[in-house]
Amino acid sequence: MSVSNQFAAWFTQMFAEQSKLTRSNSVDSVSTIASTKHSENGESVVSTKSMFSTRKMVLAMVAMSVWWAWSKYIRRVIRRPQNWGPDKRVIESAAIFTWLMGIGGTPCFSQLADMKQEKSVPQKQVLGCFHPHGSLLLGSIINIAGQSRNPDGRFNGIFMGAADALFQIPVLREFSLLYNTRPASSDFIDATLTAGKSIAISPGGIHEMLATDPSCERVFFPPNLGFVRKAMKFGVPLLPMYTFGENQIFDVPEWSRVPSTLFRKLTSLGRAKHKGAGVPLPIGRWGIPGVPKKLPTGVSTYVGNEIEVGPPNLNPTDAEVKEIFFKYLVELYQLFEAHAQTCLPAEVAAKGLIVIWRGYESENMSKHAIHLALATHFQGELLPPSTQASGVQFEKLAINSRL
Repeated sequence: MSVSNQFAAWFTQMFAEQSKLTRSNSVDSVSTIASTKHSENGESVVSTKSMFSTRKMVLAMVAMSVWWAWSKYIRRVIRRPQNWGPDKRVIESAAIFTWLMGIGGTPCFSQLADMKQEKSVPQKQVLGCFHPHGSLLLGSIINIAGQSRNPDGRFNGIFMGAADALFQIPVLREFSLLYNTRPASSDFIDATLTAGKSIAISPGGIHEMLATDPSCERVFFPPNLGFVRKAMKFGVPLLPMYTFGENQIFDVPEWSRVPSTLFRKLTSLGRAKHKGAGVPLPIGRWGIPGVPKKLPTGVSTYVGNEIEVGPPNLNPTDAEVKEIFFKYLVELYQLFEAHAQTCLPAEVAAKGLIVIWRGYESENMSKHAIHLALATHFQGELLPPSTQASGVQFEKLAINSRL
């Protein structure tokens, strides 16, 4: 039950109790009260009591009406890929959050991998994919969504997808809307791309959030590769983004994973299309939940090269989807390896990037295997632009690639 429905239920109950109380106070009882107090204060006692009860009722009705109207208005805003609220306030609040993170010892900033000469990202419409999700998505929100309303920001104009549950919480949902954050639903993604605008989503989603491990870098992809199919449907390039330090700003106690997973299962019961709500318990600095830890390397978001998907394709085959997916993974591996050594703890960077395709866990998703699959099945036709521009022969790259 949503917060607005809970409020409506509470108001209905209060109205019923008030009505019952009013009926019990018959005219005779009011007269008795009046006669009892008449000698001291006159009839004003009766009128004051009646006015007090009426005033509470009116105020409650007004509050309920305002709440209902505001909630309905917000639901309409959520469905629209349009800016909401003043840009100035968004820029100011983003600066404050960045400053607070810096005070904690964890500066956040964005860099453009091999694209530093560009003013902003994206230069054209894209479907961005940010990795990893992390416990709270804090770094990506500040680095990406925090610049979405800044005319001089590197991610100006891009929308950011988040869990639906986020928009059921008052105040937090309004704050998210200011940052151009919207539910990562299929309908909203369609509406955004149809409007010619860009959006960034997390392919790993709730599953990746609950599996966050500060000791390694793991990215998860859904079985159906819906993000690839969505890009192919509209003919929009995929844009990989990686936020280094996202997994390390919080610790995730092992004991907290059990209740988090159980809560997700309970909230998804009876709803086939609902993935459940994830409730992580991130422990930060000084052992306080939600307070980011001090990271010498900071939290940095780097952007890779766009992955072209060809013209719009409403019904791509599984082979075509897998082809684009593998091409995306090649660019993601290159993006990770280009910055892991300087942006991650040495012990984490040494483990490399672990890619998990849910439902296909037995398939080898290492960099070498991906290169080999592309060379064997697709003859290297879909190498990312960065590889093509480098002049490196694909077969040689596949043989010499690090596992």
